[in-house]
Amino acid sequence: MEEMNPLQVIDIWTLAHDQDAALVNACEKILSVEEIARLRRYKPDHKRREYALSRALLRSVLGEALAAWPAELEFTCSNRGKPTLGGKFAHAEISFNLSHSGGLTVLAVTRYPVDLGVDVERLRTDVDCLGLASRFFSSREAHELAGLAASARPSAFFACWTRKEALVKALGMGIAFGLAEFSVSMDPAEAEARLDSDHPALSGAWGLYSVRPATGYLAAVAIGNSGRRVIHLHEAAPLLRRAIGK
Repeated sequence: MEEMNPLQVIDIWTLAHDQDAALVNACEKILSVEEIARLRRYKPDHKRREYALSRALLRSVLGEALAAWPAELEFTCSNRGKPTLGGKFAHAEISFNLSHSGGLTVLAVTRYPVDLGVDVERLRTDVDCLGLASRFFSSREAHELAGLAASARPSAFFACWTRKEALVKALGMGIAFGLAEFSVSMDPAEAEARLDSDHPALSGAWGLYSVRPATGYLAAVAIGNSGRRVIHLHEAAPLLRRAIGK
């Protein structure tokens, strides 16, 4: 009998930015000297919170996965500018990607060396969905969005946007890749989205999934390989408190 592909677990960690001030301040315990210097350059309080919590979340989750003290982790960038682990963990078989929006950070992690991307967006109704779609979406997506009822457009727009952003982040290319180079399905109730593209960079097997990380938010994760996958959603505050001793 042919052996089935192993089950790939993708862990999605979420962290709201409205944590108490003591926890936010304690994040410095596990940040690098460079990260602390950058943190102190931020002036608006919400930006300091976002940066401190996001970096501490990344270090806490990866530290636990690698059985390492979070502060000892080193980070670098791939030749495509994508953040990766460096130092003694440079060859660790773990992939990750981080995103934040409107007071929430989302981190995707899997114990496989794969192309992985995540994007989260706060659902809003004050966005020019049709205008942005005409600029960034494929003609097919823009046409489909225009055909929806006005009340249905915001959630469909953000479903499409997060899926496209997650995919180009997995590629390590950002929106410079050209979001109109491919089409994805935009039904926000669809757990696994469909991808349609003839672009060589997307010729392999891709998984594209939507999750609702918190009320009022929509996220998507893209993974660049074939196989059976399961997504686990976690609230990260308890892990972060353990990591920094709060």
